[in-house]
Amino acid sequence: MNNILKDPLTTFLFVINHWSTILIFFGILSGLAKYFLGSIHKDVKQMRMNVKRLELIRAIDHQYSLEVVCQIYDEYISLGGNSYAEEIFEKYKKEQLDEQ
Repeated sequence: MNNILKDPLTTFLFVINHWSTILIFFGILSGLAKYFLGSIHKDVKQMRMNVKRLELIRAIDHQYSLEVVCQIYDEYISLGGNSYAEEIFEKYKKEQLDEQ
Protein backbone atom coordinates (compact mmCIF):
# COMPACT_ATOMS: atom_id res chain seq x y z
CA MET A 1 0.00 0.00 0.00
CA ASN A 2 2.85 2.41 0.77
CA ASN A 3 4.25 1.74 -2.69
CA ILE A 4 0.96 2.82 -4.29
CA LEU A 5 1.09 6.23 -2.64
CA LYS A 6 4.77 6.87 -3.38
CA ASP A 7 4.90 6.05 -7.07
CA PRO A 8 2.41 7.86 -9.36
CA LEU A 9 2.73 5.28 -12.14
CA THR A 10 1.89 2.47 -9.74
CA THR A 11 -1.09 4.46 -8.47
CA PHE A 12 -2.30 5.08 -12.01
CA LEU A 13 -1.99 1.39 -12.91
CA PHE A 14 -3.79 0.42 -9.69
CA VAL A 15 -6.71 2.71 -10.58
CA ILE A 16 -6.81 1.37 -14.17
CA ASN A 17 -6.84 -2.24 -12.96
CA HIS A 18 -9.46 -1.68 -10.26
CA TRP A 19 -11.66 1.05 -11.78
CA SER A 20 -14.88 -0.97 -11.56
CA THR A 21 -14.38 -1.74 -7.88
CA ILE A 22 -13.59 1.91 -7.16
CA LEU A 23 -16.72 3.07 -9.03
CA ILE A 24 -18.94 0.59 -7.19
CA PHE A 25 -17.47 1.64 -3.85
CA PHE A 26 -17.99 5.35 -4.46
CA GLY A 27 -21.45 4.72 -5.93
CA ILE A 28 -22.52 2.90 -2.78
CA LEU A 29 -20.93 5.58 -0.62
CA SER A 30 -22.72 8.31 -2.59
CA GLY A 31 -26.07 6.53 -2.29
CA LEU A 32 -25.69 6.14 1.46
CA ALA A 33 -24.76 9.80 1.84
CA LYS A 34 -27.81 10.92 -0.18
CA TYR A 35 -30.09 8.68 1.87
CA PHE A 36 -28.84 9.91 5.24
CA LEU A 37 -28.66 13.57 4.21
CA GLY A 38 -32.19 13.39 2.80
CA SER A 39 -33.43 11.85 6.02
CA ILE A 40 -31.69 14.52 8.08
CA HIS A 41 -33.12 17.26 5.84
CA LYS A 42 -36.68 15.94 6.37
CA ASP A 43 -36.15 15.74 10.13
CA VAL A 44 -34.82 19.30 10.32
CA LYS A 45 -37.76 20.59 8.26
CA GLN A 46 -40.20 18.77 10.55
CA MET A 47 -38.52 20.21 13.65
CA ARG A 48 -38.64 23.75 12.22
CA MET A 49 -42.35 23.32 11.54
CA ASN A 50 -42.96 22.01 15.07
CA VAL A 51 -41.08 24.94 16.61
CA LYS A 52 -43.05 27.39 14.47
CA ARG A 53 -46.33 25.71 15.55
CA LEU A 54 -45.35 26.05 19.20
CA GLU A 55 -44.39 29.68 18.61
CA LEU A 56 -47.80 30.30 17.02
CA ILE A 57 -49.71 28.66 19.88
CA ARG A 58 -47.64 30.53 22.45
CA ALA A 59 -48.25 33.85 20.67
CA ILE A 60 -51.99 33.18 20.69
CA ASP A 61 -51.95 32.14 24.37
CA HIS A 62 -50.10 35.31 25.33
CA GLN A 63 -52.46 37.51 23.29
CA TYR A 64 -49.83 38.94 20.94
CA SER A 65 -51.03 41.43 18.36
CA LEU A 66 -52.87 40.09 15.35
CA GLU A 67 -50.09 41.35 13.07
CA VAL A 68 -47.44 39.31 14.89
CA VAL A 69 -49.63 36.21 14.99
CA CYS A 70 -50.39 36.56 11.27
CA GLN A 71 -46.68 36.77 10.48
CA ILE A 72 -45.93 33.65 12.54
CA TYR A 73 -48.85 31.85 10.92
CA ASP A 74 -47.63 32.74 7.41
CA GLU A 75 -44.17 31.39 8.26
CA TYR A 76 -45.76 28.22 9.64
CA ILE A 77 -47.81 27.70 6.47
CA SER A 78 -44.75 28.29 4.27
CA LEU A 79 -43.04 25.44 6.12
CA GLY A 80 -45.97 23.14 5.28
CA GLY A 81 -48.15 23.60 8.37
CA ASN A 82 -51.42 21.74 8.82
CA SER A 83 -55.06 22.54 9.49
CA TYR A 84 -54.93 22.19 13.30
CA ALA A 85 -53.01 25.44 13.65
CA GLU A 86 -55.26 26.98 11.02
CA GLU A 87 -58.32 26.35 13.22
CA ILE A 88 -56.64 27.94 16.23
CA PHE A 89 -55.44 30.89 14.15
CA GLU A 90 -58.84 31.53 12.55
CA LYS A 91 -60.54 31.41 15.95
CA TYR A 92 -58.01 33.89 17.40
CA LYS A 93 -58.27 36.14 14.35
CA LYS A 94 -62.06 36.21 14.61
CA GLU A 95 -61.88 37.06 18.34
CA GLN A 96 -59.39 39.86 17.70
CA LEU A 97 -61.44 41.36 14.88
CA ASP A 98 -64.62 41.18 16.98
CA GLU A 99 -62.90 43.10 19.78
CA GLN A 100 -61.90 45.91 17.43
